[in-house]
Amino acid sequence: MTNHFIVNTAAFQNKKTAVEQVKYVKVAQNLGFEAIEIRSELLNGSKQELQDIAQIAKTNKYKVYYSVGDVLFNKQQLNSKLSVYLEQMHELGATHLKMNLGEFNPTNDGWYQELKGILDGSFKLYIEDNQTPIESDLYQTKAFLEQGSSLGIKYCFDIANWSWLATDVYTAAEALADFTGYIHLKNIRTIGNQKVVTSLTTGELNWREILAMLPQANYFGFEYAAKSEQLESDLQLVKQLTS
Repeated sequence: MTNHFIVNTAAFQNKKTAVEQVKYVKVAQNLGFEAIEIRSELLNGSKQELQDIAQIAKTNKYKVYYSVGDVLFNKQQLNSKLSVYLEQMHELGATHLKMNLGEFNPTNDGWYQELKGILDGSFKLYIEDNQTPIESDLYQTKAFLEQGSSLGIKYCFDIANWSWLATDVYTAAEALADFTGYIHLKNIRTIGNQKVVTSLTTGELNWREILAMLPQANYFGFEYAAKSEQLESDLQLVKQLTS
């Protein structure tokens, strides 16, 4: 099983300045990652920006993934904006689309045929946990994946976001291991009464143990702000651990 290493543009976020994601395609490539994951909430809304990202990626023979900060299910129905996100994904030339689950009702089965018609083999769809309990409920997530996995849908397990949810990360990893193909890597630290995201090796989570619990994952995305040296070092560490 070939491993793949991706960097999310959250890695380049600076609190003082906005991220122009097109500028970081070459940066990501030079750091040794094989793909860059574009965040929908950092786009300016223009089709030109999507095309510019796609062009520089194509010129450099580089892969693009698309992370949408929205839910697949809105009020228990497929999100009406899904067609917009799919269009953006294709404009980017992306081959992977990641969304949050949202409010899923396992007794509603109309979504299955709808998604079956959308998943045409040109991209992979991943569902990821965010920091909102109603959108990332473990039992709803597992129920969805038990049905959706037959369509090729897989789970992106964000190891830090569970710290904001009602379920312990290790319990979640055990429950979702069979469906997890992608892991978002970052860590957390508690400062006073607040949890903050940290780089992989400087937080409180035993990330090595969590990775060991998810043996079917072969996509690893780095999703935390850090200096280039730290990202390069963490990339090599994860490569060694997963080789």
